[in-house]
Amino acid sequence: MIQAKKLFLTLCTLFLFIAILQPSSTHAVSKTETAVANAEKAASTLYTLSYLPGKATGKNLPEKEYKSANTKYATALKEVNKLSNGKAKTKYNNRLKKVKTKVDTGKVYIAAVKAGKEIDKKRMKLEKALKTGPYTQSAHTAYLSLIATFDKQSIKVTQVKGTKTKEKMKSLYIKPVEKHKRNLKTVSTVKQAINDTKKNMNATSVKILPYYKKVILYIDTISNTKQKAQLKKEFSAIQNDLAKKEFSKKDQLGEWVALQSDYDKVDGLISRGKSDAKVPQIRDSIMKKIKALPSERNLLEQKLTTIMSDMFLSTKELKALLTKKAIEKNIPPEVVKAIAKTENGKWHQFTNAGDVFTSSDGGYGIMQITPQSKEDKSYDLDKVKYDTEYNIQAGVEILLKKWDYANAKRPVLPKVNHYKTDILENWYFAIMAYNGLSERNHPAAKAPYQAKVYHLINQQAFVNPYIFTKDDVDIKVSDSILNFQNKLSYQTPKQTQSTQLHKKGASFTLKKDTLFRNEPSTTSSKKQTFKKGTTFKIVESSIEDNNAANLFNWYKIQVSGSKTTWYIASSNVQ
Repeated sequence: MIQAKKLFLTLCTLFLFIAILQPSSTHAVSKTETAVANAEKAASTLYTLSYLPGKATGKNLPEKEYKSANTKYATALKEVNKLSNGKAKTKYNNRLKKVKTKVDTGKVYIAAVKAGKEIDKKRMKLEKALKTGPYTQSAHTAYLSLIATFDKQSIKVTQVKGTKTKEKMKSLYIKPVEKHKRNLKTVSTVKQAINDTKKNMNATSVKILPYYKKVILYIDTISNTKQKAQLKKEFSAIQNDLAKKEFSKKDQLGEWVALQSDYDKVDGLISRGKSDAKVPQIRDSIMKKIKALPSERNLLEQKLTTIMSDMFLSTKELKALLTKKAIEKNIPPEVVKAIAKTENGKWHQFTNAGDVFTSSDGGYGIMQITPQSKEDKSYDLDKVKYDTEYNIQAGVEILLKKWDYANAKRPVLPKVNHYKTDILENWYFAIMAYNGLSERNHPAAKAPYQAKVYHLINQQAFVNPYIFTKDDVDIKVSDSILNFQNKLSYQTPKQTQSTQLHKKGASFTLKKDTLFRNEPSTTSSKKQTFKKGTTFKIVESSIEDNNAANLFNWYKIQVSGSKTTWYIASSNVQ
């Protein structure tokens, strides 16, 4: 009986103890759950702003969200650590690991944005300094500062989580700087070498030489023309000072100064489309000096090539000049371009050595201008040889003189049709005379010069003028020279108007379905066929491309009723 009472009292005490403890344990679990849930919610908000595309913009700084999430994470961790229940504790710790990952993601993102903004601040300072064009000392200082900051901070930018977020950060902060590094690598190298050369001008030749050589080797590889011109001007002052010094025969600096003097001479004589009679000799002098410098030979030869390349015009520039000079004289550009190509198939004005391209019969340059004698003063022969534009202008004027042979008081050539300058057939005898009124150019000859010109117009300008045959003409031959006095007027079965003399503002209607392009090129990415009967207006004329096989050119046009502009080949505007 006593034992039963003891057992009863023990059980009562136990139940009372459990009853007392139970509310406290439940309360602890409830408080922990609330803390963990709050941490999860705050971490999710932070995670959204530092990870998800569209929310993590690369510019936003969720610092408040990070502080909140980090604080709530610490609070939740503290509550979890109070738990005595092992299973509950493990469960909550697993949830908090995910919270910690999101908090750390936010932390890394914030650090990345701050690093990016620091880089961006330096970049904008550089871009402001570059707006003037030249690469000044302030631009150089800004560039060096940017690179130093970039090298230090860029690693933080790329540590953000998420592929898309990382790409966003790169596009905002990494790629713009990498572009500047590519564009300014050479110019900054040269600028620094100029600075170092100036700094050491009173030092020994051995100390000056490495910096001086670096300028010589790389200054002409700078692609930005304004920056190159500005640095060349700075370097010119250094070169002038060094050129006044006397160097011993064994002083390498003296050899390099002499070499640079030759480069300067060539650079001063050559410009866009122009050379000089002195260039070949100076070039030879440079080549001899380069051979004595085998380790730098490739770079020095490239420097010379770069300087001399300025005398060569691109195909587009040449065609534009031919067209411009033709239009100035009311001559169909098809005719002038085809003559140039017949005379000089590769359109060479100069040799690689800088001398004028000369044919076997003594013709000079693009238009193969041939002096009639040593005393021939019709043109400035030096400019004919060494000025591409003047050579073309002279050729056009010679052609026009041949045209006027038919208008003389005693005509030397026949007139064709009404002798209007815009009709291709009307130029037949003037084209013949450009090459010479010799028997080889009789229409009965195997391949007369004027027929070659007209075939080029047909094949490469896609215009099909009538070409005289031997049966169309009445021409005498006396001592291998053509005489036209038997007949001084001709009519052709058709009269083909030039397609390249139309002016801005002119309107046309398509005579057939025609392909329009979004660029003045046969390789344009976008094309559209417009139907016969479509009307359009020319908004820009005489546009050339860079294809030597195209003797047609382009018009920029606007279709009636549309604001969109297109390009159409001149051969389609008839």
